[in-house]
Amino acid sequence: MKYKILMSICTFVLLFNLEISGQNSYNYQANLLENRDWYLSFPAGEYCKIKCQGMRYTKGEQVSFMYIDGVKNEVGLPYYLSETPDSEFKWEKVGKSIKGRYIIFLMKNGKIKCSQIVNLTSSVLVMRSLWNNKQFTFTTKRPD
Repeated sequence: MKYKILMSICTFVLLFNLEISGQNSYNYQANLLENRDWYLSFPAGEYCKIKCQGMRYTKGEQVSFMYIDGVKNEVGLPYYLSETPDSEFKWEKVGKSIKGRYIIFLMKNGKIKCSQIVNLTSSVLVMRSLWNNKQFTFTTKRPD
């Protein structure tokens, strides 16, 4: 009897751990990420101090933008999705990688940056930057 209870508990723990590890390896599809403006969400009361800003992903380019005096200013960087947090930029994946949990992009100064996608839906993007361990939330709804 004790053996059956112990085996049931072990089986439950094993299945629970497999479920969690399966969620951690989820790969997000590029079609949810690309071709829409993602506006950075700020805590209530902070937005009035910070200009409207965000990013857009299109055909292997991460375009960061900020509105200054009503004009949208943009800067583009090459990027790709990866299933691993790459430490070397892989040009052959730019514009071709259609799924992954990590966004790998190349800065203008040649440094590689990596962000982990925590959650991605058609209207919300939550990501964690691996270089400073900060989490950011973006939405497709432009703030007023």
